[in-house]
This record gives sequence, structure tokens and C-alpha cells, in this order.
Amino acid sequence: MATLEEKLRWAEEDFRAQVREERLAYASLTWLIGKVCKKALKGKDAVTIANEILEGDVAPNATVMSWRGIRGGIKAAKLKHDVIMTPNDYMYFDYYQSDDKAQELLAMGSGVTVEKVYGFEPVATELEKEEKKYILGVQANVWTEYIATPEHVEYMMVPRIAALAEVQWMMPEEKDYQEFLKRLSSLVGFYKRESVNYAKHVLMK
Repeated sequence: MATLEEKLRWAEEDFRAQVREERLAYASLTWLIGKVCKKALKGKDAVTIANEILEGDVAPNATVMSWRGIRGGIKAAKLKHDVIMTPNDYMYFDYYQSDDKAQELLAMGSGVTVEKVYGFEPVATELEKEEKKYILGVQANVWTEYIATPEHVEYMMVPRIAALAEVQWMMPEEKDYQEFLKRLSSLVGFYKRESVNYAKHVLMK
């Protein structure tokens, strides 16, 4: 009968083997993406790819979508790639939009509030002036694993998409969240008239 020490050693060996396999699989994936993109990009101006490609062989005319945070986007801009910032912790609108999950429709993740969306700045301050031009803009995503109806999609998007609009078209020094909330209140009439199933909690504060 195996001792506790032996069982722990076997468990650790299994875990290390699993980690090695996952690293090899991920490395193979990034290598494959790089090869496919290089082939697909021949003779083309640009194509948009996820930031995993930065860990592989990057085609020079690739546009990078930075979804796993902003670091990939910053790295891509420094390498002179065009970038679309869509970090999941700010721009995934399928994530819960308040901490009170019991009062929310079914979602995933957490903490992507209207205020957090509004506060996002896609052009990182650590980028040099010449590097900032590679940040093309921002994009929000709504993945629908937990979303079954158009009304549910509306709830996840509105009013966060209004905050996204100001992130895109306003300079950072011009943004003011309290003023934004005043403007947002004026949109309620439109939402009601068009029967939009909007999230109301931010308008009740």
C-alpha cells in the first residue's frame, strides 16, 4: 500500500506532466496561428488576429486584437502593429455588470460596470507618441454562451455601449463620469420608445 508521501509525489508528477502537455499544446497553437496568418496575409493589406499571435511568428501587416488585458496591445504597438483594444476585464459585455449577481440576468465573469467601461483608456500612457498612432480604437464583445434571447443581449449591451462610445470619441481629459450619467439619463426616453431592454441599476443611483 502506497504511503501518503508516495501519493503526494505521484500527484505532483501527474500535475507537472499535465502542465508540460498544456504548454506544448499552447506553443503548437501559436505556431500554427502564425503560419496560417502569414500564408493568409500574402498580398493583403491587413488582417485582424487575437493577441495570442504575439507569442508566435507575427506577420508584419497583422492587426492585433488585444483581448487578454492591455499588455498584448501595448507590445503589438511597440512592434508597430495596428491594434484594436478589447480587453476582457473592460470590454466583455457578456460579463456581469454589477457585483449584485443575484439581481442580474445570467452572465459570466464579474465587475464590468458602466463606470469601469467609461474609465477605460485604450491608448496607454507608457506608449511613446509615435507608438500611440497604432492604437486604432476599442471594441466590445458579447459572447452568447449564457445569452438565449435578443432581449438578454440588449440588457448586456445597454447602457454600457453608450459608455463605450464616449471612450472611443472623447479625449481622456474631456471625460467626466458624472456628466456622462446626466447625458445617459436623456437617453432613457429613446430606450423606452424603442422598447430596449436596458439595464436600469446605474440610472437609479
